[in-house]
Amino acid sequence: MKFLCSECQEAMKLDKTGGLEDDGTFSVRFACPSCDWGFVMWTNPQETQMVRSLGVKIGGSHVPPAPMETLRAHLGTTEGTPSGKCPFSAMLPED
Repeated sequence: MKFLCSECQEAMKLDKTGGLEDDGTFSVRFACPSCDWGFVMWTNPQETQMVRSLGVKIGGSHVPPAPMETLRAHLGTTEGTPSGKCPFSAMLPED
């Protein structure tokens, strides 16, 4: 999904995030790199909770992710497999 500037049809870029507020709201600003036209997307507490329930981290991180952090997180939370075990190992015969 892309947001396009209605003025010049450029793809909008993420400008800044407002961070997760105490009331559960969250805001994100997108801006056009050509003409600086922008808009803010604001989520209410219920929308924020729905996104969190999908496993999306909200608010960003001030610490750079560790190498392969996303891959390790997904392999470690695969349903039906122990943490750290390859989800496809059950398909291979054991020696």
